[in-house]
Amino acid sequence: MKIDDVVKESFILAFIDFLFLIGPGISVIFIFGPTLIFQLDWVKLVILSISFSIPFSVIFTILLLVKFSKNKNNDQLAGPDLFTAFSMGILLNGLLVYLLIFILNLVFHFIPKFLMYYSIV
Repeated sequence: MKIDDVVKESFILAFIDFLFLIGPGISVIFIFGPTLIFQLDWVKLVILSISFSIPFSVIFTILLLVKFSKNKNNDQLAGPDLFTAFSMGILLNGLLVYLLIFILNLVFHFIPKFLMYYSIV
């Protein structure tokens, strides 16, 4: 494997991680304070959205490193490196935030409207 291929793959993974680091934070900001999206400068918005995502991503990274740090023989350490674990933690954080937003939206928005429309309640 050439070094150029590794650099391309690492850059693509870092770009996807950056998007997944910003996305959930901007979604949370948009849900709880939609006027902030238009009031803040884009740099402040990116920093604020990253500050929402980083703590949970670090927690998921630590959990993933602990979970996969031991080999099946329990005699040697074998697991993902820090960059891979942090990437998995960021992706797991993004997926869980979007799943939580979907479930809360379903429970508090769509189901009550559906029940009221069909006069089930």
